[in-house]
Amino acid sequence: MNRNAERHRHTHPEAVEAIKKKHYMDDYLDSYEDEHRAITIATQVRNIHREAHFELRKWTSNSPAVLKALGESPNATEAVEIERTERVLGLIWRPQEDRLAFNLDLARIPSNLLRREAPTKREALKIVMSLFDPLGLVSPITVRAKQLLQEVWRRGTDWDDPIDDELSAAWVNWLTHLKQLSGVTVPRCYPGYSRARKLQLHVFTDASESAYATALYWRAEDDDGRVTVTLLAAKAKVAPLKLTSIPRLELQAAVLGARMAASVTQEHSRQPESTTYWTDSKTTLCWIRTGARSYKPYVAHRIAAIEEHTQANQWRWVPTRYNVADDATRDVPDNFTREHRWFNGPEFLRDPPELWPAEETQLSTDTGEERVNTITERREKQYKEVLPDVNRFSNWNRYVRAAARVLQAVQHFKRRVNTVHYKRTKAAASENPD
Repeated sequence: MNRNAERHRHTHPEAVEAIKKKHYMDDYLDSYEDEHRAITIATQVRNIHREAHFELRKWTSNSPAVLKALGESPNATEAVEIERTERVLGLIWRPQEDRLAFNLDLARIPSNLLRREAPTKREALKIVMSLFDPLGLVSPITVRAKQLLQEVWRRGTDWDDPIDDELSAAWVNWLTHLKQLSGVTVPRCYPGYSRARKLQLHVFTDASESAYATALYWRAEDDDGRVTVTLLAAKAKVAPLKLTSIPRLELQAAVLGARMAASVTQEHSRQPESTTYWTDSKTTLCWIRTGARSYKPYVAHRIAAIEEHTQANQWRWVPTRYNVADDATRDVPDNFTREHRWFNGPEFLRDPPELWPAEETQLSTDTGEERVNTITERREKQYKEVLPDVNRFSNWNRYVRAAARVLQAVQHFKRRVNTVHYKRTKAAASENPD
């Protein structure tokens, strides 16, 4: 497919780039600011594929004009009705609203299983895996299910044994939040992204005893000064079963945020003017600003990973109450709807930068992760410390002889001799005259 496209680079360079960068397997997904440009590029892409007998079919768009221009049926001149819902790479797209919904593939799951308060480990895993969320847009919901499954594994429950009463109560509560996701949708596009005068990327990280997470947001400011904040992607992971300190998990969340920011920046055609990383852990900030060389291997290796993608001056402190990543590390938030701050970002990002949270001055403390450097002091030999006091001698020659005897004794005691000396008797001498 790409080789066929390269033959047309000199005539249709934009269509060739669309073929090479906007295809996932045999699906073509693209977005344009106006209908005319969308029709032009899509038509060129289809014609280039057609020359190699690659036929693009089942066109879908949120614009009736685009569908009409790309229609291939005899009634192509008639208006094409936009379908109610479409599946795009596992996600549900509602073209008429131009919003994404979440693929709760619960229709394949027996209804009695969804009503069961204490499913088996096998049944619980089946329900959890039915939720497809590749961008992590509903991480506060999905990470809670992962925590429950981790606890089931930790307690040693067999595959076909029901979970215990304590976990079943948490399971029922999670199912309630899961069913509420059917009414949650997010914009398919980034509002204000294309025409933003200033575009910034903001990354929030947080951790708790049970999970660590990161959430990424676009902050787009137009020519009139209006600011739009949009959730771009997120990811949440459960904490390892091996007991790990909160500062270490906070640092792990910072690594996750740095890597995700590098990934999304690389995949988007427009680059942000600046990237800001937010954390409520002052210990993590201290580690990042100090550098990897000052700490033990666990912290040093993760700081080195952060330094590959970020600069120390890009990291800022945010109070816990404003840290949106906190929503994915605690219990499932109440009223988790499209108006929740998780989807819209913290309110302070809509204010001018000078009003953003400022870090309070704090003295650095010992965290136990500092590298201990052992310094060995090599002192030159100080003979004057062992020599006799010169004031105790009235004769110089006598002092020299005394000093010589002291130095001789020092050398004798420092020498490690393993030789055993035997006293030579007259009988032994007569037997061994040599």
